[in-house]
Order: sequence, then structure tokens, then C-alpha cells
Amino acid sequence: MSHYNCKYADMSNRLDDLYDKIDDIEQSIDNIDITLEEATAQKVTAKEIYKILANFDKLYDKMDDVEKKKFFNTLIERVEAHDIREKQSDGIIKKVVFKFPVFINGELCDTVMLTKKSTVETIVLLSKVNTYKE
Repeated sequence: MSHYNCKYADMSNRLDDLYDKIDDIEQSIDNIDITLEEATAQKVTAKEIYKILANFDKLYDKMDDVEKKKFFNTLIERVEAHDIREKQSDGIIKKVVFKFPVFINGELCDTVMLTKKSTVETIVLLSKVNTYKE
């Protein structure tokens, strides 16, 4: 019985450390579950995309600018442009990366390179005109 207090204190410390580790692991699992749920919520299924594209002409005309932006954000992961300081003979846009694979020239890929001279691009300068009359 002379070592009882030492053994009790040692076992208590070991159990406390184990419970701390268990708590850390449970918090990590909760964080991973939250991240997984967020990723799943943002995932767009192929069926949804095909349904949208099947009715694209009807839907697009009825969309306002904010809805059009959300639509394109759903389809396009990123657009890369050439450096504006360098004159490019093949246009401003270098490539478009989609969030899903697409068929281009009979091949399945997620990136469209726009380096051919046959592309047409438009640049618009918008400016605010003072319409206040004094």
C-alpha cells in the first residue's frame, strides 16, 4: 500500500493524456466531416449539368446578370488570360478550365486551349456618364 498513491497519480495522468488525445482525434474527425459536407454541397453532378444544358437556350434568355454569373461559375473552374503587356495574335484568353470533362475534337478533357487564330473576342469599355442636371 505504500506505493498506492504514486500508482494512482500515475494512472490518472496517463488516463488524462489518453482522454486528451481522444478529444483531439474526435475534433479532427468533426472538422473532416464538416469539410466533406461542404465539398459535397458544392459538387455539381453531371445530371444537373446535362439538364441545364438541355434547356440552355430557354433558361439563358430569362436569366439576369447575377444568375448568368452563377451559372458560368458552376461550369467554369478558371479562365487564364495572356499577359496584357504582350501583344498576342491569337487573342486575350489563353485557356478555359471546366469543372467537368467535355468532348473537344472527339477527346474527353477538362481544359480548352484557345490559341487558334479563329477565335473572336470583344472588349468593351464601360464608363459612367454624369446624368445629373443642375
